[in-house]
Amino acid sequence: MPVISALKELSLEVMPRSPFRLDLTAWALKRRPENAVDLWDGRTYRRALVIDGTAVQLALQMSGSRLLQVTAQRPQGLPAVPEAVSRFLQHSLGIDTDLKPFYRVAETSTELAPLARKFRGLKPVRFPTLFEAFVNAIVCQQLSLHVGIMLLNRLTERCGLQSAGSAKLRAFPRPEDIAGLRAASLRALGLNHNKARALKEISQAFLDQELDPEQLSALPDQELHDRLLAIRGIGPWSARYIMLRGLGRLSMFPLTDVGTRNILAEYLNAQDLTEQQLAKIVDRWTPYAGFLYFHLLLHKLSSSGKLL
Repeated sequence: MPVISALKELSLEVMPRSPFRLDLTAWALKRRPENAVDLWDGRTYRRALVIDGTAVQLALQMSGSRLLQVTAQRPQGLPAVPEAVSRFLQHSLGIDTDLKPFYRVAETSTELAPLARKFRGLKPVRFPTLFEAFVNAIVCQQLSLHVGIMLLNRLTERCGLQSAGSAKLRAFPRPEDIAGLRAASLRALGLNHNKARALKEISQAFLDQELDPEQLSALPDQELHDRLLAIRGIGPWSARYIMLRGLGRLSMFPLTDVGTRNILAEYLNAQDLTEQQLAKIVDRWTPYAGFLYFHLLLHKLSSSGKLL
């Protein structure tokens, strides 16, 4: 568990389990420079969290080489803010995740070792809520990540709660924010009919507790995968993506995504290999194949000059 060395109102200094780099972990959350929900300016990571129906601004910076400085708004009547912030740090940033077993696996692989060394300190990130993972998966299906992020920005601007304060950050939409929209409003943002329908149905399923995060997280991998595939709008890539980025199943590598597969093939200099052949290579890194996905994401950002 992280060591909280100082606590004044909502100003925290937290010591993540070493190694930890905020810049790399923030980029794994952000994914693209145009992301308007997860903000990183080279020094500070910012995001708005919905806590008891209120959008609360959160800001993270490194203080020295080991301490993570965390500040957050504390609107009147929101005693749950400290607990919610702590949960975000552990759940979404993975600050207390022990990566020693991963580094031991990486050092035995000629392909994985250079990535692990270059991005040492990256933590396995997760979306703050399982609902956000579902929405990201549906919106980004069969699209470039750039286009998917732009659509998510529009959705957040359309119905995400706005926080108080000078930054005016908007929080990612909740199920009730999307369920109340007309399908025509979603299509006006650039979503097709099927995606608009799937978003509304999944939003309502979360509100009705037909999709319960605790129940889903308790399922073993294969049963969870089958359960996700039974949901309208969720295919093989979406299921693995939700398992990885929503539920922290680090064995899940979304190889059925063409873009991810191409990045992997390019990194391995194996563009002539089939999906099945690439899958056999990925299997070598079990149970951390999904963590490789985050490393490849940063590798792509670094190669294109976007990693600040």
